[in-house]
Amino acid sequence: MLLPILLLGLSVMSYLVARKYLPPRPDVLRKYGLSGVVVGPPAPSSPPQH
Repeated sequence: MLLPILLLGLSVMSYLVARKYLPPRPDVLRKYGLSGVVVGPPAPSSPPQH
């Protein structure tokens, strides 16, 4: 009877640890960048001025 509760608790703990310590997916990083703020595409760089 305690086995399902134990399995649920371990699953939740695994999820929380993975969320905190594993890196986010590449598509999430592309969308939000490292700051967590939604960013647009990079601006084109201007040619160097001599």
